Amino acid sequence: MFSPGTPRRLGVSVHLVKGMNPHASPHARVPSPAPARRPRGTKATADLTSIGGPSDQTVIDGVVQEIDIRTGRVLFQWNSADHVPYGRSEQPLPASASTPWDWFHINAVHLDSDGNLLIDGRDT
Repeated sequence: MFSPGTPRRLGVSVHLVKGMNPHASPHARVPSPAPARRPRGTKATADLTSIGGPSDQTVIDGVVQEIDIRTGRVLFQWNSADHVPYGRSEQPLPASASTPWDWFHINAVHLDSDGNLLIDGRDT
């Protein structure tokens, strides 16, 4: 039985990244060879008037970071807002601009055999 915060073997190494919430849902822990990759959400403010939303909507952008396990240094970072238009989200806008809109929500991250990241966004 899997318990949160406990590594388990999935055919590759599983790295629990320092600072990660051990009580987060299991899909937040990404099996990967070193260095570790971790999905996270980052709050930001976005102008969503082009899709019928407010000019000051609080959003949760999906972010993937590649972390050097030994040093904790961020080696690479990918942000959904830099690559996917907000209008591609299937998640309805909240009633209030101050309610965070989790428009992308990263479910999983996979490194393919060519070294490309495959990022699964739940709501796009």
